[in-house]
Amino acid sequence: MDPLDRARQDAQRAVEEAAARLKAIKDVPASAEPPPLPEFGPIPEHPDRVEARRYGKLSASDSREAIRLWSVAMNFVAGVIGGCVVGWLVDRWQGTNPYGVLIGCGVGLVAGFWALMREVMREPKGAGRGASRGGKPGSGAK
Repeated sequence: MDPLDRARQDAQRAVEEAAARLKAIKDVPASAEPPPLPEFGPIPEHPDRVEARRYGKLSASDSREAIRLWSVAMNFVAGVIGGCVVGWLVDRWQGTNPYGVLIGCGVGLVAGFWALMREVMREPKGAGRGASRGGKPGSGAK
């Protein structure tokens, strides 16, 4: 038998087997339902948030804290992006291809961390003077 005829017969047999498998797949009823998903139950919420949702309001301190956290994150990101952009501009101006961007990103990271630490170490607006030093609230120097 010629090798070309043998290859044709093998190809024809493979096509017939694939057609038989496809017909078997088409014969599966469409009404088969997937298995149910597992039940994990409700996620517990903090009692203050449940009460706030019940009355349709969030406290002002929650809103202020969310805004403060977003501003800290955006200051960090802006510091890094700003440093990289300034480094890229210096690279274009001076022709020092990767070094300006690398130094700019490094300076941006340092500036972002500095802003982050400054915000984290800042005393909250409602606290007394002695609260951040470990003393009793309101026991600041007179």
